[in-house]
Amino acid sequence: MGVGSGSFPRTRERRSSQEPILAAPFEGDCNLPSQKEVRQMGRVSDGDLEAARGLPDEFLRLKGAPDDRVIELINRHWDGYGGRSRAELAQALLPVLVDMMNQGQRTMDVYRGLCEGILAMWLRRELDATERAG
Repeated sequence: MGVGSGSFPRTRERRSSQEPILAAPFEGDCNLPSQKEVRQMGRVSDGDLEAARGLPDEFLRLKGAPDDRVIELINRHWDGYGGRSRAELAQALLPVLVDMMNQGQRTMDVYRGLCEGILAMWLRRELDATERAG
């Protein structure tokens, strides 16, 4: 299940290993909320936050290319969202999890918090879009 296998839309080809695989993840403000702010949002379930905090550990246990691992995790936890939306989440999480993989486990709590903040922003945007459409 690779990025190019149809799981998520691929918007352009990667020119180097440093360049993102998918399109730009989020438009607008990209300041991640603190853990306190995430909890105060109230619209993100505890289960989603717990899953997000577990992403670094799950990511390290999986085998395969980093982008395939991220896609597998997103499909496992948030498969009810559209492909483009999940692709945006993958794009936001991939550099964080790859950096974590290169740094080692000594800073796992930092990466757990980053994943939680990214997910909270993504879910808040998804819920806002659903409310506007409904």
